[in-house]
Amino acid sequence: MTRIDQSHSDGPQDRWRNIAALMLCIGAAGILYYNFDATPAEAESLEDSVALVALTQEPTINSQPRLLTAGLIRGDDDSQSSRLEGGDNQLPAAPGNLPLLIKLLLLEKGQHRLESIPDYRVTLFKQERVDGELKDPQVMEMKIRHEPFSVYMKWKVGETGRELIYVEGQNDGDMLVHPGGWKARLLPCVKLDPHGEMAMKESRQPITMAGMLNVVKKMAAQRRLELEKPGSASCVMLPNAVFNERDCFGFEVQYTSRTASERVRKSVVFIDKEYSLPVFIKNFGWPKNDAALSNSDSQKLDEQTLVEHYTFTDLHFDLQFADITFDRNNKDYKFKRR
Repeated sequence: MTRIDQSHSDGPQDRWRNIAALMLCIGAAGILYYNFDATPAEAESLEDSVALVALTQEPTINSQPRLLTAGLIRGDDDSQSSRLEGGDNQLPAAPGNLPLLIKLLLLEKGQHRLESIPDYRVTLFKQERVDGELKDPQVMEMKIRHEPFSVYMKWKVGETGRELIYVEGQNDGDMLVHPGGWKARLLPCVKLDPHGEMAMKESRQPITMAGMLNVVKKMAAQRRLELEKPGSASCVMLPNAVFNERDCFGFEVQYTSRTASERVRKSVVFIDKEYSLPVFIKNFGWPKNDAALSNSDSQKLDEQTLVEHYTFTDLHFDLQFADITFDRNNKDYKFKRR
């Protein structure tokens, strides 16, 4: 951060610049806060076939990204300079950390919203790289209750038909898993340690960290770290962003070095404007060879270094789950009896 010499008072021009920058940040925060309804509306349900197609689609932006950072973007190449030129779709350069601050404000608003909701249902698309191997995509219906933390999942794509139940403080702290596919006919329900080798074989995160609230908390914590270390990341705000036919705020963060972010090189996140919740997340790692960073084919580099891809669709917040929702004896589930 810039060190201020206390022995000299700022001149009138410097003071006015500082006041203008402060007012810009306050104005951005106010606009974000007062333009979102605190009560989430229910998303329309889609037929499974249509929903699954939507999950595999990339979000869209209708114009080039606008750079809202000042002095954090690496290099001064023509493509970056051209994005800062004037035009109807351009914004003037803003204080360097403003995009990260806006993103944090949105995430905090989404966190507050989720914390006020006892439970919800969502469709999760997940593709992760585990132990260096990019796993096949999976799609799961999820039911989440916050107190006590409870999860029910049913696989729609992947091991179709698999079911999972986890309730904090029950089943000796284990999760219950009923296999899907042909295995369902041969294997009974099993209890697994959420942090054990078998449970983590297909996932980067344990079931104890499932759900949108945990995702939002983790992302917000990362944004705070970045704001505490100016220059560690550059942030681009993507205008006119749309995912699953819903308007979003789009953000692309790139880290300046492995030291700044050992696990993630680049992150693309779309935050739903109505819900203030991340509905599209793609994280990319570092290549094995740093020479690949100078490769002009950025799309190929991203394909080779994809670490995590998540989407959240078909959100329903107006539900109230009974205990039987997270009970293996639920007649709508196919867990084998004891």
